[in-house]
Parts: sequence; structure tokens; C-alpha cells
Amino acid sequence: MILNYNQTKEFLSPAQKEKYPTASIKNILDNQSTFWMSLDIILDEDCQVPRIIMYNAIQNYNNLNRSKEEQDLIKSEIKRLSIFWTKQKKIVENAIENYKVQEKVNK
Repeated sequence: MILNYNQTKEFLSPAQKEKYPTASIKNILDNQSTFWMSLDIILDEDCQVPRIIMYNAIQNYNNLNRSKEEQDLIKSEIKRLSIFWTKQKKIVENAIENYKVQEKVNK
């Protein structure tokens, strides 16, 4: 994301570039850095972390939990599909056997 920010900044006019400082991991991790001050980011009063950082952290946390739920759902879905197709295979095999028996009877 830092790289994307810095690359996007290159498309701005020289006057616009001055409004947006170059990002580095050191500046971003320091919530008192000039990087945050120049962007006029609102800090949360309780923990002194920029709200956008908190919002992104919460989103990432929720996405992580959702992905774990999805993994569990996939496991149960694979089991269900395996059982279903095993039954379908037996139905097809029985139909083939019945067809063979019918052919022998008809001859």
C-alpha cells in the first residue's frame, strides 16, 4: 500500500505533490510523525491511532474471521458433495447393472 501511495503521488502536479508527503514505514508507524500531521488525519482520543488505520485494522480482522468461516464451510461442502456424488455413482452403477440384466433377459 505504501508503494501504491508513493506511485500514485507521482501522477500529481508539482503543487499537489507538496501537499502529500512521501510515505515510509517509519513515518506511517509513528502516529506523531509529520506524515500524519501533513495529511491532517484525525487521531482517536483514546489510543492516539489515526481512525483510518483503526478502520482498516478492524476491516482486516473481520475479513480474517470471515475467511476462517469460509474455510470451515468449504470443508463441510466438500464432505457433502463427496457423499452426494458417491450416491450418484451407485445409482448409475445400479442402472447399468439393471440394464445388463434386462438385456440378458430379453435375449
